[in-house]
Amino acid sequence: ITSVTYDIVRDPPTGCPTNVLYVVHATFTTNGPVEFSYYWDQSDGNEGAIKNMKFTEAGSRTISREWMVGKGDSPNTRWMRIIVTGSHAQEYEKASFENECP
Repeated sequence: ITSVTYDIVRDPPTGCPTNVLYVVHATFTTNGPVEFSYYWDQSDGNEGAIKNMKFTEAGSRTISREWMVGKGDSPNTRWMRIIVTGSHAQEYEKASFENECP
């Protein structure tokens, strides 16, 4: 695994409706064949199940995870990140976002 990069999408892009959906897209890039296990880690302790991914050649693959923030939730910074387990164990940087609504 040469990198894990994130893209965060907010829906709706602006405004303060009752709920705001954040979708974090994580893109794994490898420089050759590899098989590994990973899971999502979140600042609120809501970890995802361990999943497996296999690349038969160098390339990239994107996965996604959603976080719904309700109006009136705390304005704290929230984050998600990928943790790879096993022989390729590594904690990747956090993808952070702010609750912009009161």
